[in-house]
Amino acid sequence: MAHLEQAARLRPQSGQVHSSLGIALAGTPGRIEDAIAEFRTAVSLRPDSSVPHINLGNALAQDGRLKEAAAEYETSLRIQPDAAGVRDRLAGVTAEMHYQTGVAMAKAGHPRDAAAEFETALQSDPAHADTHKDINAFLSQMHYQAGIALASGGHPREAAAEFETALHFDPAYAEAHNNLGVVLSQMPGKEDEAITHFREALRIRPDYTDARNNLQSMLEEQRPPAR
Repeated sequence: MAHLEQAARLRPQSGQVHSSLGIALAGTPGRIEDAIAEFRTAVSLRPDSSVPHINLGNALAQDGRLKEAAAEYETSLRIQPDAAGVRDRLAGVTAEMHYQTGVAMAKAGHPRDAAAEFETALQSDPAHADTHKDINAFLSQMHYQAGIALASGGHPREAAAEFETALHFDPAYAEAHNNLGVVLSQMPGKEDEAITHFREALRIRPDYTDARNNLQSMLEEQRPPAR
């Protein structure tokens, strides 16, 4: 580190030296602000090079300053559209920004706004779901509750669509399978699909009494009358 700091003093107009010092500082606990300052100097010295912008973007992202990081990645891509890995990093910070906004919306009691932010996060970076699995759980619960409301209001087809969306986000949601089976059982010609969902609910939760009772009722309805 000392030799890089000395080099920066001796060669203050060298963007490469400031970048190298910034990289070293970024890997040192408690020195991220100093790293950002070095990368900003490198950018000012080499504004038409994509690498200083990438380094600055990485440091800003490390510091949680995602909007600024995204701006640096976008600048680097304007300079060098095929810069290795930058589009993935931009997608990642964009997804994280929407995720954090969604969390804030959820805490503030605005679940639908939160859901919209979470969906945008997943669209920005599909791999984000692996990092924030609670996004899928939240969205699944949102659509499940919408399905319950629609089913209670006498709208089985619309409810079915919501339950199906809930299962898209969480295929192992036993309650969604059961309630989808219930609304499907109310639609002519959908009996077999209803049975499939009741069985899936029981596969996921073998002790699920409602699903077991619903399945038994459907099978009894399908049983030919005794002669």
